[in-house]
Amino acid sequence: MLCQFTVKNFKSIRDEVTFDMQAAVISEHEDRIIKEDNSTSTYENFEYSKLVMDEGQAVFVTNEFHVLRSELMAKINGIDATHIGASTPITLLPVSCVREFIAQIAAVRYYF
Repeated sequence: MLCQFTVKNFKSIRDEVTFDMQAAVISEHEDRIIKEDNSTSTYENFEYSKLVMDEGQAVFVTNEFHVLRSELMAKINGIDATHIGASTPITLLPVSCVREFIAQIAAVRYYF
């Protein structure tokens, strides 16, 4: 097991849930996961997810460098969301951060 933590009564998680950061098959938790695979952007991802999710809060998982823009896109779509940031290999971090910085500027210019 790589990492395991338990959460109870936090944001959208009412019952006690244990997250295992070891690779898990999505079918293990089908009742708690909404898979949205029709979008072509982060904005669309939250827009489409909002159509199928219940009112309330959500948890999204993304790379740690992508969290800021993802939270912005969730807020624009009226979704109260928190995140779980996945680590990025150190060799990809410089390129990923530069790309995300440019995308963040573009998102702010486009949506505001």
